Amino acid sequence: GGSQVIDYRLWYKPSTDSEYTIYADGIQYLPYTITGLTPSVIYDIKVQARNVVEYGELSEALSILAA
Repeated sequence: GGSQVIDYRLWYKPSTDSEYTIYADGIQYLPYTITGLTPSVIYDIKVQARNVVEYGELSEALSILAA
């Protein structure tokens, strides 16, 4: 694309699940803190950017261990 990013959408799932859920959308400021995760669970996180046309493709997954 060539348009400026307006905001982001954050997807997540426990690594043992098969489907992602939207955690938040309309994120305008980075870095962003994810709260309310279950401690000691590994989560897969993906980010999706939006411009004036539409949301782009999902990013590659990032796996994190919730503290």
